Amino acid sequence: MTGLDDINQKAWEIAALSIMLKSGRFETYSNGQIRGFFELAKSKDFEKGIDAHIKGYTPQPSRGQRPQDIEEELQEMKKRNESIANNIKAIFKNLKPAERMRFSQYLMWNIKIIEQRMPKIEEIKLVLDCERIKDPKVIIDHLTAISRTDHVRTPRKSERRERYQDRRR
Repeated sequence: MTGLDDINQKAWEIAALSIMLKSGRFETYSNGQIRGFFELAKSKDFEKGIDAHIKGYTPQPSRGQRPQDIEEELQEMKKRNESIANNIKAIFKNLKPAERMRFSQYLMWNIKIIEQRMPKIEEIKLVLDCERIKDPKVIIDHLTAISRTDHVRTPRKSERRERYQDRRR
């Protein structure tokens, strides 16, 4: 990679790949795993660390899942973890330790930005434009595909109760 723009581009792409729909909300598949990759960025032997991180990953299902949906979500999380870890490992090979740390910081920031703005794709496009991302299409296409899923967050009991009480008034 040649500079910070390329590092940020890759961080945005991986951030988009790490987002999934969990319990009706758009979140990263595992904040703990992402933080673990951040910690491995400092290591000289990051490749072995990432491989161990992949093998040691045991995802936890989201709360409120139907039993038939849990296994599917866990498999999706494992698949995402392996894909993201391999992408990060390939990127780390081409970066110096300080650049790996910068990439990891960008990745964590970008994930938070996406989580806060999903499913508002237009807002994410604006952020990408402000950051002068060279190829936003890859990121936007992936996030658009995720935002079109059929699973809509169901209101919590307290929200349903409030709606019912509003109707009674």
